[in-house]
Amino acid sequence: MSPHRHFFASYAPLRTPVRLADGNIIHSAGVGTVQFKPTIKGKPAQQLMFGRVLHVPDLHTPLLAVLHIASNNSIKVVIDHPTMSFSKNGKLLFTATISNNAAILDGQTLCQPQSVSLMSTLPMDPTLWHRRLCHLNGHAVMKLINDDLVD
Repeated sequence: MSPHRHFFASYAPLRTPVRLADGNIIHSAGVGTVQFKPTIKGKPAQQLMFGRVLHVPDLHTPLLAVLHIASNNSIKVVIDHPTMSFSKNGKLLFTATISNNAAILDGQTLCQPQSVSLMSTLPMDPTLWHRRLCHLNGHAVMKLINDDLVD
C-alpha cells in the first residue's frame, strides 16, 4: 500500500476498506503496479514490479505486507538483524534494513513522470517539493529552493 499516486506505473480506480492496526478504517482510491529498483549491498539490482498495490491516500508512509508477498509469490524471507532478505528460487531479489522495529526497503521506487509545467501560487514548501520531486533528499530540495531553481 502506498499514499503516493506518482509511484504507480499502472493504475485503476478501486475503493476498498483498509483496517489499520488501531482499528480505524480508511479507503483505497486505486490499485496498480509499482516499479522498484533494489539496491543490494550498495549495488543496483534487477528492477522489480510489485503488482496489486493499493493506493491509500490517507496513509502516512508506504507499507509492504511481508506475509502476503511471501506466501503468494513463493518468496523466502530471512531476518538476520539488521537485514531482511527476500529471495525466490535461491535468487536474492531485494533486502530491507531493520531499524526501530520497522524495515525500510533498500532501493528506490521509480516514480512516474508528472507534468512540471504547472506553477503554484503557494509559498515555497520544502515538504511539498520533496514529494513533487519523487522524494528527493532534503539537502537537494533546499538547494533547489535557495538557488531559486524551482517556483
